[in-house]
Amino acid sequence: MFPRYERPRVVWVGVAPEPALELLQHRMEQEFAPLGFPTEARAFRPHITLGRAGTAASPRRFDQLESALADLSFDATAVIMTVDLMQSALQSGGAVYHVRHSERLS
Repeated sequence: MFPRYERPRVVWVGVAPEPALELLQHRMEQEFAPLGFPTEARAFRPHITLGRAGTAASPRRFDQLESALADLSFDATAVIMTVDLMQSALQSGGAVYHVRHSERLS
């Protein structure tokens, strides 16, 4: 959970490090930095966001989640055909996402 278990806001699962994915993330930062997007100070941690917790969420509502996900294993390869540049706007009803640009990969 992010930012911390005592105050959950985002529930996520980690993805095994992959050099090609890390290279893509690094190259994206380098391309966007001249456009005014700051580079990330934290280390890159590939993950999949499962959901966001509401402001009233308490840790005891998530007690069973960590143990349920602890044994989860998914070993598969995904073929990525497009990359979408997304914009998220956090609103009172939750996040709203907009595709700002979509690029088909060769």
